[in-house]
Amino acid sequence: AVDPLEMLDEVSKNLQQHLWERGLGVGRVAEGVESMENVVAMVREERARAKQQLEEEREQSRAHQDTIRRLRESLGGVNSGDPSPFSTPHASERGTDKESVSQMATPRPPTPPLPPGTKPFEDSIE
Repeated sequence: AVDPLEMLDEVSKNLQQHLWERGLGVGRVAEGVESMENVVAMVREERARAKQQLEEEREQSRAHQDTIRRLRESLGGVNSGDPSPFSTPHASERGTDKESVSQMATPRPPTPPLPPGTKPFEDSIE
């Protein structure tokens, strides 16, 4: 692949030589060349800025990945193949036979009333 900046430099040189050969004014040649050089300089600066920003983003991403890895390791050996503590067990691990499904669907019995003279727990906190 051809670098656009190299092409722009080459065009600038060719333009300068062409203008000199045609005998056009020195001032115009200088203006044209200076303008082309300014464009090349701006493109180079922008490339350098973009490259620097990309490198900073990559470094930040690496730091985030390291933090995530350390957190996972501290939560229980995720890298050793253990399932994540936050994952829901797969249906095959839970067991889906009719008995366990019916137990999951059974509602909890109502809470029995408190014995006379006792306050609910929430009321006893002061």
